[in-house]
Amino acid sequence: MTFISTFSQLILYTHVLLNICYGFYFEQTEELLIKNAHSDICKREHYISFNKEIIKLCLFSQPSGVHSKYNLIVNTLKEEKWEEKYKILKENTFKILKYFYTFVNKNELVIIFCFNKLINKAPYECHRSINKVDGKGNEEQRVRINYNHIDPLSLVDYTSNTFDFLGTSYLLICGINENRKLSPGSHVFILCRASKDSGITWG
Repeated sequence: MTFISTFSQLILYTHVLLNICYGFYFEQTEELLIKNAHSDICKREHYISFNKEIIKLCLFSQPSGVHSKYNLIVNTLKEEKWEEKYKILKENTFKILKYFYTFVNKNELVIIFCFNKLINKAPYECHRSINKVDGKGNEEQRVRINYNHIDPLSLVDYTSNTFDFLGTSYLLICGINENRKLSPGSHVFILCRASKDSGITWG
């Protein structure tokens, strides 16, 4: 039983690492695209192939007084230019938007994003936005993700495919176990929260 549990964890860790790397790096076969929309105000970007389109998800961050305003902007590539498709939030917000995750789940593009009060603390509020192949997009709703025992400083945003296990597809949000050194004999280094309903509920 211990062997099966350890082997399952190894498969999970390998999947997470490979998909994170896959999300950040891709093979360049053509010249770099120019004329990037919002390139001056994108704090971070995700690039995804979805519904026969190249999608860029931009974390918009713009100074406004002593604070910054945030939003997530979905762009599509049209004739070597990025065109804004829609904004995830109807209005820019002063809430600190630090963590966001992008998943392609069959015919859905799922975006999970969370707000922070402090960088060294876990997110206190998370939301889910979904875009479907039929063009119906930005169905946004609040979701609950338990970040207990996950080191906040280990969290990074990424894009990933689903993790398929025993016939079920899961979305995964993972981080380092903050209690990994407190329990002698414990081999759990990475903790993940999983959703099997496209990000509505997380366990």
